[in-house]
Amino acid sequence: MTGSNTYPQYRKIKIFPNNEQKEFFDFSIRASRYVYNWALEIENNQYKKFINGESSEQFVHEKDLRKLYNEFILLPENEWLKDFQIEPARYIFGRIDYSFKMFFAGYNSHPKFKSKKDDYRKNKQSYRLRHDRVYFEGNKVRIPGFNRNVLIDCKFDTNMHLSDNIKFHQVDLIKDNLGNYYIGFFILEEKLFDYFTENNITKLGRAIGIDLNGRNNRRFVCSDGDIYEGRNLKSLEKHISNMNCKISKDINRFREMERTNPNTQPSKRMIKRRIKFRKANHKIHNIQENEIHLFTKKVINKNPDCVVMEDLKVREIRKGNKFINKALFHIELSRYKEIMKYKCNKYNIPFILADHNYPSSQLCSRCGNKKKISNSTLNYKCPICGLKIDRDLNAAINLEKLAYAG
Repeated sequence: MTGSNTYPQYRKIKIFPNNEQKEFFDFSIRASRYVYNWALEIENNQYKKFINGESSEQFVHEKDLRKLYNEFILLPENEWLKDFQIEPARYIFGRIDYSFKMFFAGYNSHPKFKSKKDDYRKNKQSYRLRHDRVYFEGNKVRIPGFNRNVLIDCKFDTNMHLSDNIKFHQVDLIKDNLGNYYIGFFILEEKLFDYFTENNITKLGRAIGIDLNGRNNRRFVCSDGDIYEGRNLKSLEKHISNMNCKISKDINRFREMERTNPNTQPSKRMIKRRIKFRKANHKIHNIQENEIHLFTKKVINKNPDCVVMEDLKVREIRKGNKFINKALFHIELSRYKEIMKYKCNKYNIPFILADHNYPSSQLCSRCGNKKKISNSTLNYKCPICGLKIDRDLNAAINLEKLAYAG
């Protein structure tokens, strides 16, 4: 590699802990949530005192939170927190301290309490690990909380993917709602300036505009005429909607039984259906995540002078548009933009994000005439110059022209 500039690269690796290790990870996640809510409650009480004029300090600083926490875990009812590592707790206090500083500076909103429901909606639970005590040996990883000789199997081979003396940043242990465990971290790597020369990729000699369309199977059209269509997910969508109906019936039936007998437990059938429902959603997410990386890699391998994308928003597209694929809402459109921007930065390619109000589909790519078209229209016909062209290709060409605008 050449060049001295570095960029952060995120890695997420699946691990396979045993039952004892899973119990420790689950305990650490619960303790992390509890400590965060405890510290936030102290901060809120201090803020109320400041508003009422009882104190001159707006919030409790990180050093004071550490002292209060050391006294808090000495109480008999809080002895269980002694098994929680001190490094994740210190990270929590530092994060809350930073959040309140940004809140009083006017950059962030007021921090909110964490709950299990929020973690379920986000599809993951996590806590921060001490980065200098995490290291890999072959296809195994060492995680703080166990003896040094205890290593956990993982889907990763350091001999192929990591260089020597590499440093990790912001290491998290993550658990999704399917019960899978992951290690996520950032590493700093040099920009791949010689990627195109090593792979004998010549410059395209022009910019590329990309039009994202949620019609049918998520259609992505480049201004050079290349079209990428996503996988048809209608069968999975139908399967998910059927399971959703059955789960809602199970919940209503369980609530009726709970009124007569408060000790009623969910049936095994109900639990199995929920697990299948999560797996189906997880499958759609993985399919579309794979589509993103395949599509963005295809664009990068053309080595364009610039990449232009439109800043679309799902909520605005959804209004009055029945042609939008339901599977589009399983993943945000912003994910395509994030990955494209990240890869452009990695390979030193300029990236432009057009405003979502830019009428790329309404402008003629030949003469610039503006003509409103309905969502059901597949082809653009210009009444001035007589151009007949696919509406998505027309929009992509208009986006490409933004790269040359002064």
